[in-house]
Amino acid sequence: MATFKARVLYDFQGESGTAEMTISAGEVLTVTRTDVGEGWWEGLNSKGQSGLFPEAYVEKISASSPPNIPAPMLPPQAGDWGDSQTHQDDDWDDDWDDDTYSEIANNQTPTQSIYSNEANHNQNQFSYGGQCCGFLGTGKDLPTANKKIHIFRDSDDVLGRWEAISNPYTVQIASPKKASKMGGLKSFIAYQLTPSFSNVEVSRRYKHFDWLHSRLTTKFNIVAIPPLPDKQVSGRYEEHFIEHRRAQLQEFINYMCRHPVLSTCDVWVHFLTCTDEKQWKQGKRNAERDQLVGANFCMCVKRQRRKFYHVKSIGSTYIMIGKLYEEQAKLDWQPLFDKLYIYKGITNCLPDILNLQKLSEQKKRECERNSMQQVALADVRRRADVLTYTVFAEMEHFQNERDTDLKLTLKNFLQEQLNFYKNVVCKLEDTLKQFD
Repeated sequence: MATFKARVLYDFQGESGTAEMTISAGEVLTVTRTDVGEGWWEGLNSKGQSGLFPEAYVEKISASSPPNIPAPMLPPQAGDWGDSQTHQDDDWDDDWDDDTYSEIANNQTPTQSIYSNEANHNQNQFSYGGQCCGFLGTGKDLPTANKKIHIFRDSDDVLGRWEAISNPYTVQIASPKKASKMGGLKSFIAYQLTPSFSNVEVSRRYKHFDWLHSRLTTKFNIVAIPPLPDKQVSGRYEEHFIEHRRAQLQEFINYMCRHPVLSTCDVWVHFLTCTDEKQWKQGKRNAERDQLVGANFCMCVKRQRRKFYHVKSIGSTYIMIGKLYEEQAKLDWQPLFDKLYIYKGITNCLPDILNLQKLSEQKKRECERNSMQQVALADVRRRADVLTYTVFAEMEHFQNERDTDLKLTLKNFLQEQLNFYKNVVCKLEDTLKQFD
């Protein structure tokens, strides 16, 4: 068979005593056989040494330079279907990974399938010589996943379920517009996407959707990826076709948003949020250099054992109860202390008030013993009585206010205590039900 060149993507250590050949990332090999089987190829390195290596660890070097990937455009100005908007040439990104786009030229033959980009699983990603080596620990160590995807088994009837989406969102695709670049030599349709979590509009072409679909099928080969609309040449600028494609893309987006794994993956979030060319380029490179793809994606998945899941739920329950204790004081003890503080200050004033009344009575009796004139004595008695009645009135008000106010305060205190412990019991009962 004809030979061709291939570039090594990942390091591979061949086992001694076998036909396996050690290869290093970046090395260029000459492939001599591709029919070895089980995901293995045979080839020569730069030193002329021959051996076997995993097919999935290399990529074929094309004879001609591949096209450049365009960056997404910033949202175009509003206009109708027929408006033609000229953009700067966006073919600035020279990184390419042999994935083709579906921005079809007029001389191409339209496909006959209803949907394009069906998941291509012709290459067995789980073969011994492929990425399964790294996943099962027989190949070179792979990078650790930044975030784990959890699978739960809640009961014996449920073999497994994805972790539920914590922050659901939607994405609306609207206002498709015909735009152009290179002085009108190339035209295309731009779609406006608006995620509900940011409300920031981004503009995407069909080729961006195609690139996204390629990345998703490469990374998640054990997750069903929804198909994109059919590629079509004739009539692709007709209003009916554009609206139909928009509706089909909306269905694709809706499924992605509802999937617990796909809706949170980095390449999807990058696709929905990036409006800067440099950031798009960096995100694109990160996605294409991701090593946790295919079988290695399983390294991102963590199976939550059922018994440990329940233990975790107990811990979560007591964390919530601890927060209830933290917040409870301002509902019961703090109002009680504030009320007692007021009455403490009032009772501290009472001895001085009663002492004034006592001194007034002593002064009156002293005047009576000194045989004071009747007119002056009557005036002293009148003033002493007024002071006494004033003190008695204040004491009466204090006692009535104290009885009513403290009774209500203590009642509220006990009610808040009761509500608090009911809430604690309710959370413990809910946790207990998980063990039934």
